[in-house]
Amino acid sequence: MVWLRKQTIISSARTSEERLRLTNPAARSIPRIFIRGIQFRFLASKEEKAQRLGWIVYHVDAGHDAMISNPVSVSDILQNIATSS
Repeated sequence: MVWLRKQTIISSARTSEERLRLTNPAARSIPRIFIRGIQFRFLASKEEKAQRLGWIVYHVDAGHDAMISNPVSVSDILQNIATSS
């Protein structure tokens, strides 16, 4: 856990609320993907929004820091995304 604490920072929840404006038309062709650690309930509403918008949704049996607590599953998802595009 010491290593983890050195690698992470506390950030405001508002960082996920800031609207991202894509002005390059080519950006619209990039698939939208949402990866959710299902143990982190805070993101359930974000997942629902992503689904409504037609995003591809993946689930990982992990909390917020899925890449640390379940790196194999996250890696498998990323490999799948990379090879399916």
